[in-house]
Amino acid sequence: TVLVSENFAALHGLVIGDTIALPGVEGPVSLRVVGTVVDDSCGRGTVMVDRARFGRLFDAEGGDLFGVAVSASADAESIGRRTQQGPRAAELARRALPRPALRRHIPGMVRRLYGVAYVQELVAAAVAALGVATALMVAVFQRRRELGLLRAAGATPAQVFGAVVAEAALMAIIGVLFGLLIGVPLEWYVLRVVLLEETGFVFPMWLPWGDAAMIAALMVLGGVIAGLVPAVGAARTRITEAIAYE
Repeated sequence: TVLVSENFAALHGLVIGDTIALPGVEGPVSLRVVGTVVDDSCGRGTVMVDRARFGRLFDAEGGDLFGVAVSASADAESIGRRTQQGPRAAELARRALPRPALRRHIPGMVRRLYGVAYVQELVAAAVAALGVATALMVAVFQRRRELGLLRAAGATPAQVFGAVVAEAALMAIIGVLFGLLIGVPLEWYVLRVVLLEETGFVFPMWLPWGDAAMIAALMVLGGVIAGLVPAVGAARTRITEAIAYE
């Protein structure tokens, strides 16, 4: 029996109870999967076998990756330096990576990667705001007669201004809803299909609803701001000019 990593099971379509065959000393060795564990140490996945049985079946000794647990009061940096010293240090190419250093290294890589994505998001938001402003300006120009009739019927400039701003907010809300409806399935596809095939790792699906709510609020606010200029133009519509030919 063996344990396999989640990404190994996903890459090979395995579930608990399945049997895998690995090349051994005396031919293929059949091993039954009894569980899965989270292990991101290898992009091709890992198979966990009892050490004694592993040496007997596959004629392999030693190892190339070890996890060393130290007490909370121990100096991990000093212990790491000592592990890299010794008569065969150069031959074995030992390298110690303390957990705090690993934790600092990985988030740094992620921040650098997503820094480019955040810039792209800002550019997309600016283009979207410009699109809202342009669409509303065109709409106001095409509806001059309608706006003039509203003013003639008793609508105040403030009411016309509010109607255009509300239209801008509605456009932003619809955009946010479409973004969620398209973005969530796209995120699932990227995590569960694209990244699994490209990297060999299984990433959990996590939706940051707090960040999504903040971005949605900013998008609605941006839409309202983009609609201010068209709204001011609509509020200043002169009744006589708008319905002069009536």
